[in-house]
Amino acid sequence: MQRARKQLTSKHGNAERGDTQMNYRFSAFGVLGLWLCASFAFAGDVPVPEQSELLKLIQAHADHAALAPDVRAITPRPDAKLPPLGKADAEKWRQALWTAWVEHVKQTRTPQQIELGDPWKTGKGIVPATWWPAPEKKQALVMRYFTRVFGQKPEGGWPLYINLHAGGNVQRDNDRCWALTRSQYAIGTGLYLCPRSLRDLAESWYDPINYPLLDRILAEAMALWDVNPDKIYLMGFSMGGWGVMHLGPALPDRWAAVSATSGAGFVGPTGRSQPDNLRNTPILIQSGGTDLAFGRLPLSRAFAAALKGFHERDPAGYEVVFKEHAGQGHQIRDGDAPGWLALHTRDPLPKRIVWQQPFPTVGNSKEDIDKLNERDWASAAHYARQVSWLRNEKPGAYQRIVASRDGNTVTIEEAEHVEELVLLLDDRMADLDQPVRVLCGGKELASATPKRTVDALIASLIARGDPRLMFSAELPVKPIDTTAALEGKDLTTVTDLLRRARHRQAQKRFAEALEDLEAAIKLEPARGLAGGFKEMQTLASTLKDVPRSIEIVRRWADADAGNINLQQQASQVCLGGDFTHPIDAVAALRFAERAVAAQPNDPRLLQTLGFAQRANGKIAESLATIRKAMDHLPAKDSEEQRKRMEMILKTFEGKDQKPEKTDSDKPASAKPLSAEATPGKAASGKSASEVARDTLTRQIEARDFVIHTDLSEAQAKHYAAVFEGFYNYFGTNYFPVVQRKKLVMLLFSKTADYEAFHAPGKPPSPFGYYQPARNTLVVNVERGLGTAMHELVHHFQTVGGMDHHPDWINEGIPMFFEKFMGYVANDGTLHISVGYFSNWRFPVAKEKIGAYTLSRLIEEGEPCLASSFMLFLHKKGHLRRFVQQLQAKGKEAKPEEILVGSYGQPFATIEREWKEWIAGQPIDGNVNLVPLSFVRTEPEWDAWWQANKDRLMWDEAQGIYRVR
Repeated sequence: MQRARKQLTSKHGNAERGDTQMNYRFSAFGVLGLWLCASFAFAGDVPVPEQSELLKLIQAHADHAALAPDVRAITPRPDAKLPPLGKADAEKWRQALWTAWVEHVKQTRTPQQIELGDPWKTGKGIVPATWWPAPEKKQALVMRYFTRVFGQKPEGGWPLYINLHAGGNVQRDNDRCWALTRSQYAIGTGLYLCPRSLRDLAESWYDPINYPLLDRILAEAMALWDVNPDKIYLMGFSMGGWGVMHLGPALPDRWAAVSATSGAGFVGPTGRSQPDNLRNTPILIQSGGTDLAFGRLPLSRAFAAALKGFHERDPAGYEVVFKEHAGQGHQIRDGDAPGWLALHTRDPLPKRIVWQQPFPTVGNSKEDIDKLNERDWASAAHYARQVSWLRNEKPGAYQRIVASRDGNTVTIEEAEHVEELVLLLDDRMADLDQPVRVLCGGKELASATPKRTVDALIASLIARGDPRLMFSAELPVKPIDTTAALEGKDLTTVTDLLRRARHRQAQKRFAEALEDLEAAIKLEPARGLAGGFKEMQTLASTLKDVPRSIEIVRRWADADAGNINLQQQASQVCLGGDFTHPIDAVAALRFAERAVAAQPNDPRLLQTLGFAQRANGKIAESLATIRKAMDHLPAKDSEEQRKRMEMILKTFEGKDQKPEKTDSDKPASAKPLSAEATPGKAASGKSASEVARDTLTRQIEARDFVIHTDLSEAQAKHYAAVFEGFYNYFGTNYFPVVQRKKLVMLLFSKTADYEAFHAPGKPPSPFGYYQPARNTLVVNVERGLGTAMHELVHHFQTVGGMDHHPDWINEGIPMFFEKFMGYVANDGTLHISVGYFSNWRFPVAKEKIGAYTLSRLIEEGEPCLASSFMLFLHKKGHLRRFVQQLQAKGKEAKPEEILVGSYGQPFATIEREWKEWIAGQPIDGNVNLVPLSFVRTEPEWDAWWQANKDRLMWDEAQGIYRVR
């Protein structure tokens, strides 16, 4: 441990990590302890020192709590070296420490907070906090909030109502929704606080970056504003309702009750929201009877149903009220929410606790499960360390604790994957002058008389800032894993089957976990459905059993016909991402029709129905449905979404209608190949045009290009579809103002013919090239189609006036888009898509990144690093804006200035974040980067990639990947 601590100190530096300052305070701490020990050498007679000394004790613990989590885990907690406390002294210390804590909170307020004045008089305020997004990166945070005061302060302190705003991933929408919360509810009596989410995400309130800020808000509320700790309520509408269904279970000991309106939550064994934790936290859920977007109504029903099921099995807990407002949509009348909340008072020391860690949003691969099991940094931020009188020293995924107390006996009823648990004890709970017994799995884990200590009081105070959650004693135990005892048994209850399934998944025994879930559904279809179907589909994908995964989705959708979000997802799964080769066209249409019948004007659902109709040969209906989807796009929708719909419509129309052309408007590129488009004369005596004419006998014409090739008809049509999709995607999103100029494509299937075309000389490249003067693309398909995609971008750059830029742009952007992919699905159909899922340049970039600065890359244009930099810009969401601004500025463009402007950060920050991002990617470069085919969306691509990446096999003959 000492060696690890030295390494961390050396690596991170004492000044930032706070070690030197802490050692000094710990020493002062020890002097105080020695003085007190010398004066009062026996337990139960420890006088309380002056407040200045108490502040030093509190600061020492606060410094320890502020360390980076990895450092804190191996750094001993401050030790006051004071004798144990008696019952009376423990109460005196508790009161004195709380008074000192109030002063500590006042002293640690920032100058900005002080300048803003009293938030309850000015109507606005801020709170600071720190966040560790990475082990070596400490980030200062500030959360803004609005305030209002209603009525007069009751005896016992103010009730506090925290209202989470609605919105999404657009800053102006979140700002508007935040402003609306200020007058959203009328509170009878209490303080009303509306925080502004720190980041603009679709699920802003799921972000664990909010946790330290909410902690600080609650600490200031109780210390400075005389808030009653047992009268704190959480509420929210729309995205705020989603936040309540997440933060309610994530921090269940903080709230007296919670209210979610027009939101939803994800439930199930690997749900991000764990309703199990609301055993002692009443919840009001309200939803409109027609509020089906994003699955809000069905997900809310499922959340409420789960809680009602828990209540049936545990009648003393799980108070839930679910109101479905018939005939109302997203906006419903929920003015009764504050009154309902006010009826409840928190029990800070409940008799029974159910605590299940949330499941972070990750993939389903073995590597993802490994990350969860190893408590990787990103996942660890989601896990709670304390709920009421339980503290988990090593929180992680798959963990669950159920514990109850009765006098001096604590029983751990369930313990799943919990290594170290600390029971936080107090004289309000038990007689601490007598032994406390801890039972688990029918065995006695401990029987000891706990010691009341000053350090326990301070540590619990720092952790929560809550006078009702201060504990004077701690009793560490190592629970017996009660789920492991279920192995080898013939289980007969759904509860046990679901528990063992989660246990087996944590151990990566996916096939056995899937069998348990199947058995649970057979035992009790309703409970099994709620707790297992989603997980079954995830496990089937993890097992790469695609047919089983699809069958599970079909069963799930048929069993839950009212879940509109599920119907849409099932339709997309059955389409297989491609309406021309659906997996199950009939089922896809059935699910899509169900979704649209329930919500007939939702453009997302209409688009899915249009694809399903097209897959079933219903051409006219498909076109009409897509047009209807466009008609119902919200006015606030981006132009990009409308263009995407137009692209789909044109694609559908183009596949069913051949435009009539007259001789006058027939493009020259559609005429027979001529010497103008070809190089020289072959050794055989044939001109290059004759070689092309005799070899490239198949012609396919599209709106933007004409292909001359000797590929088979099926391959040629597939390639044309991919090129068309690339054209539409790239042209719409990156070069929207380009006047399209028809391109000639010469695609040779054999290297010998490609070389003969250039004889007696040699081709400029063994792969292919673009001739700007003739607007012609010549490709050796036998060597792959990555070059075709690369050179297509050069075509766009040329016609868009961007071919004058340096190599880091002119080559970096084409390299980013050059990867071509085809695969054969399980049903034997050929799928072709464009995507950058693996590249030999990426590992090379990782090797070179250490020696390069961004300035050197701009100067030299190193190809591997240029490609990686464009990938980085894409992943950060800035590539499209960067390219569009380059094009808009034309020859006056200054790339470095445009880069800084489009990224929104200084040049040095961009360089640092680029290098950090490259260093954090998988070494082999097998990372899903950017799907481009117009028939595949990123979630679909990710699902396919996760399910099949380990069994891809390159087929040299066809130049495609096959699934083994």
